Amino acid sequence: DIFKGDNKNEWFLEKNAIGQLPVLEFTDSKTGSVHTLTQSVAIIEFLDRCFPERKSLFPIDPSDRISAIEMVEIINSGTQPLQNHGTLQHLEEITNDEVGVQQFCQGAIRKGLHAFQRLVDKRITLGHTGPYAMGGFSPNVVDCFLIPQLANARRHGINVEQEFPRLASIEKSCSGHEWFVKAHPLAQPDAPPEAKATH
Repeated sequence: DIFKGDNKNEWFLEKNAIGQLPVLEFTDSKTGSVHTLTQSVAIIEFLDRCFPERKSLFPIDPSDRISAIEMVEIINSGTQPLQNHGTLQHLEEITNDEVGVQQFCQGAIRKGLHAFQRLVDKRITLGHTGPYAMGGFSPNVVDCFLIPQLANARRHGINVEQEFPRLASIEKSCSGHEWFVKAHPLAQPDAPPEAKATH
């Protein structure tokens, strides 16, 4: 639990020295060795390659694949790090909140989501009119990064439906898809019981 500071404990830092989530720990079935992998894109690509018989989260077409990575990085590198818990906590500590942490956070999220939405609109003009982030008819890695970021936007007081209606529409399409239903935080075994009760 990062809000309780578990990520600062030595046992966790041994798995990820930077003290961040996510962390994937797995056992090599051939050697029995235990490995640890960090960073979202690296973990997703690793799992994608481990199960080639499953539908890939990445587009097959090289042009679409690089466009997907571009969209992912707007969230993963250009938005999320500026509003994660550790960054905001540190900013608050060193400035005594004089910079207005909430306002800073909202600004970073809005900038990232506006840039993301422009790329969505660009793909629509190119004829990609499906209900998901890249204009396809099934979700892919881009949707996997967008949906948690929209949840963070709401957590920080941004009205997604009003400010980013296109992205809210994509979220609605994802909300009923089995990948997102199974992956919802409140559907996980370790979700707080009181939170599950309202899910």
